Amino acid sequence: MDSDDNEIVFPGDILGYDGEYRAGNGCKVIKGNIVSTITGTKVIKSNYINIIPIFGKYSPRTRDRVIGIVVDVGVSNWMVDINMANTVYMHPNDVPWKVDFGTAERYIALGDVISAKVVSAEQNGKVMLTMKEPPLKVLRSGICIKLSPVAVPKIIGKKAGMIHILKSTTNCKLIVGQNGYVWMDGEDEDLLNLIKIITFISENNLMQHELENSVKEKLHALGYKTEDEKEKIEEENTEEN
Repeated sequence: MDSDDNEIVFPGDILGYDGEYRAGNGCKVIKGNIVSTITGTKVIKSNYINIIPIFGKYSPRTRDRVIGIVVDVGVSNWMVDINMANTVYMHPNDVPWKVDFGTAERYIALGDVISAKVVSAEQNGKVMLTMKEPPLKVLRSGICIKLSPVAVPKIIGKKAGMIHILKSTTNCKLIVGQNGYVWMDGEDEDLLNLIKIITFISENNLMQHELENSVKEKLHALGYKTEDEKEKIEEENTEEN
């Protein structure tokens, strides 16, 4: 069976069993299991499991959720920076409003940060974006930081575990684009701490479960309580009352 479902895997992840599949690029057989040796996208083709590595430069794929920065506004269109060599053209038909000629900046202004989805990505570098699907929108407040796209899977985590920890612990809003742009909003001190933690995650090469434990320890040192700790405190308060 061939599969190209864009599943992100991490070093040490068990991808299948030797005999059921064959180990291809980016993985090896350990005690009968096919195990990932790199962070990347899992693809099964001709019964071989291959991992396509995620490199430092963003390579857009259809259905990617990205964060973009508007760098130019025309009379009825926008040019958007999504961390590629070239900026991307966004057509008025790809936004959720009826944009009359000459009114583009009323809806999305120069310097605005947006969340968008890649509709198509061609080999010649042409990329099309859309904002017509919820929850895609203009991100009016908050800040945007730039990371290597290689760090994105680590910040999101297995089954979105890491991003859940970051959001629930710091009480910040957080959107991680597949292109390496990260938008966040919250109280100033929480934002500064969140940037510190995200930088730590992006620069660290620990296994995913070890990385989550290290992040929890750092958050605790900064005075934050995890969701489990908050629930335990609530239960103790309920029992006392």
